[in-house]
Amino acid sequence: MAIDYERMNKIYPRQTAALTRALNQKDPAKRVDAVIVACKAAVTEWEAIGAWPDNWSRWQRALSDVGIVNRLEDYA
Repeated sequence: MAIDYERMNKIYPRQTAALTRALNQKDPAKRVDAVIVACKAAVTEWEAIGAWPDNWSRWQRALSDVGIVNRLEDYA
């Protein structure tokens, strides 16, 4: 499978913004839900594109920061 770099360049800024918005939620319960949604959406897109970004660990850290012990790969 070839990597769709054009698609990655288009969606990556939106994914980072979505993760930032999720982490900035004031309500802890909403923050957890928003981070999970952002991570699932990002991983699904990365799998479809055929590559993960170099800083994929930012999404893993976000899961850890809200108390989720799952690996990011579990959302693929």
